[in-house]
Amino acid sequence: MCDSCTYGLNLGRFLNISELVPVAPIAEKIRESRLHWYGHIMRRDENHPVRRALSIPERPKGRGRPPATWWSNVQNEIRKQKLNPQTIRSRTLWRKCTSRPDPK
Repeated sequence: MCDSCTYGLNLGRFLNISELVPVAPIAEKIRESRLHWYGHIMRRDENHPVRRALSIPERPKGRGRPPATWWSNVQNEIRKQKLNPQTIRSRTLWRKCTSRPDPK
C-alpha cells in the first residue's frame, strides 16, 4: 500500500497501540450506547414523537434475510443480557445494568 493511501501512517504500529490503550472493544461500547439511548426513549412521555415513532407499523418484508434494524438489535441485547425492562424507569439503575466499564 502506498503512503498516500495510508496518509503516511504505519497501520501495523496503529494496531499495536490499540492493544496497549485500556479501552473496551468498540462493539461493546456501541451496545452500551444503544441501550442507553433505548432507556432515554422509553423514559419519555407516551405522546413524545420519538415514542410514537416506535409504534409505526412496519411495511411488508421482501424476499431474503430481513435487515438488522435498531429496534431488533435492542431487543436482542435485552434478551442476551437478561435485562428487566421494568428497570428503565430508574435512570441510575438502567445505566448501572447497561454500562460496560473500560478495562484497567
